Amino acid sequence: MLDLISQRPLKQVGPPKVGTMKVQSLRWLRIGILALALFAVVALVLANSVAHASSLGSSTPPPNAAAETDTSVPSRQSACGDATESATPVQLGKDQANKAKSISQQHMYAIDAATILDWEKANVAVASEGKVWVTVAPVSDPKETPQNFEFYRIAVDLELSEVVNVQTYRIGQLDPATGKYESWMLSDGELLWHGHVDKEGNTTTAPDSPMDPAFQTRGACEWGVGALCGTGGAASCYGVCLGLGFVNGWAGLGCASVCGLIAALGCTGATNAICK
Repeated sequence: MLDLISQRPLKQVGPPKVGTMKVQSLRWLRIGILALALFAVVALVLANSVAHASSLGSSTPPPNAAAETDTSVPSRQSACGDATESATPVQLGKDQANKAKSISQQHMYAIDAATILDWEKANVAVASEGKVWVTVAPVSDPKETPQNFEFYRIAVDLELSEVVNVQTYRIGQLDPATGKYESWMLSDGELLWHGHVDKEGNTTTAPDSPMDPAFQTRGACEWGVGALCGTGGAASCYGVCLGLGFVNGWAGLGCASVCGLIAALGCTGATNAICK
C-alpha cells in the first residue's frame, strides 16, 4: 500500500517569488533542506544497514509498538552540517504528539480544505524541546496506479501552539530516458528548490531553482530515513520504496532492510543504525 503517494496531478509551480524569508522559518529550513533526497538515498546505505543492525546486539532497546512516533533526539550532526542537535534526549508524550497533529490539521485545513490528508498515519518527530516535525501525506487509493506523490513536513511550536513553517515536497514520475525524478520543494507555498533526483540520491538543480542546497550524504540519509518513518509502518514503507522504482537487485533488498529496522527500532534507533 503506497500511503505517501498522492493521486492528485502535480501542481504547476511558477517562477520563484523573491522576498525575504522570516528568520523563524529559516531555522526550520536548515534541518529540513535535504529531504528531497528522501527515499532514493536509502539505497546508498544498504551495504552497511544489515551490518549495523546485527551490531546493535543486546544493547538495542526492545521494539517499540509505536514505532511511527519518534520520542527522542539522537546526538548527531544536523542535516546542514553546520550545527549539532542536542545530545539530551527530548521526550514526546502521546498527548504532545496528538496536540502537534491537531495543530497541524487545523492549519492545513485552513490553507487547503480540498486536500484530504492521512492524519492517522502522520509521523511526529522531535526537532528540539517544544518543537516538532509532523510528516503527513494525502490519502491515496492503493488500487490506483500512482502518477506522482507529495507529502508535507509541518514545523510545530508546541509552546506557542502554532505552525511556524510548512514544507511541501513533490516528486513526479520517473523519466526513463534520464532515470531521474523531477522534484520540487516549497516553503510556505514559495518555490525553494527545483531539480531532479535519481535513484541513488544524486541531485541536479534546475536553472529556475532559487536555491541550490548543499546536499550532504549524511544529512540526506537521516532525513531519508525520517521520511520513510512517516509512512506509518513497515509494509507501507516498503510499498513506497517499490513505488519509487526500487524493485530489482540490491536496491529492493535495501528497502526491505531499512523498513524492517524502522519497524523494529523506531525512527531514532533505525536512523542511528543506518546513518553512521
